[in-house]
Amino acid sequence: MDSCPECNALTAWTADRCFVCHSDLGAPNRRLVNQQHEREALEQRYQAAVAEAEQRGVKQALAAFEASITNDSRAIINTSAYFLYGLLDSENQLYANYRQQTASATRKVAELINDRQRCSTESELFGTLAPELLYGALTLDNKGLVSYGKCAMILKDITVRRKATVLEENSYDFVKRHDIRAFDPLPVGYWTDWPNRAQLAVAKLATRIQSDTKDFASVLLFSNGDRAQDQFIEIHIYGSLDRQAIAEVALPTKKNWESLEFLDRALLEKIEAQAKCYDITCSNYD
Repeated sequence: MDSCPECNALTAWTADRCFVCHSDLGAPNRRLVNQQHEREALEQRYQAAVAEAEQRGVKQALAAFEASITNDSRAIINTSAYFLYGLLDSENQLYANYRQQTASATRKVAELINDRQRCSTESELFGTLAPELLYGALTLDNKGLVSYGKCAMILKDITVRRKATVLEENSYDFVKRHDIRAFDPLPVGYWTDWPNRAQLAVAKLATRIQSDTKDFASVLLFSNGDRAQDQFIEIHIYGSLDRQAIAEVALPTKKNWESLEFLDRALLEKIEAQAKCYDITCSNYD
């Protein structure tokens, strides 16, 4: 169990407040990834990646990639036009994850195979904490994972700074690749907190950086509409968020609207108007 830094009382690993003095313990997912053995394992992977890049003569390019992640990467969540419109339309609307939506009967449960995969994956990694986490991706542009929706919400840095963690890849792929079972310890060095996201990106992607690599955005995230082919660093955000957490919404360019259904086109126009009303940047992607 964890100890409260204020009163030294023992508290649960899933708690964000001390049971005794109510001191803020921070987001529990962030405390998990900041355990000493996790930090040391990631540091070893990072140093090995930097050393390998130096041997290949691409250390300078890798340093530029790391600086880009540190300074420019953001958290992005893709969704449908309908869902985004609803979130922007009400000051009381909260963004909810799959488990929260199914538990509150606001959406249907996915097909059995997909429901089992999602719930078992979340449980393997996060146990009881799973229902409290929202999922996103790390991006250097405004397109995001189009396989999850053509509209994207880019979150304010302050929204994720203290309550987001990053995992090297999609949770399902991570659990499958490492053959993680409920009774197994989790592999270490593959996730970290938001301020250290660049270290994880370097550890994962250094081998893809060449001396002439300029398109860091494509190295960091790939999505062509097929979830099975998505490649990205996954973000886990503790707690809820509303429209105030959104810094920017990204929509398809208008030349691509003709291929959309009439309702979607109408919703995109409304989303543009909403963004302007709430002082949210509205951008487009090809």
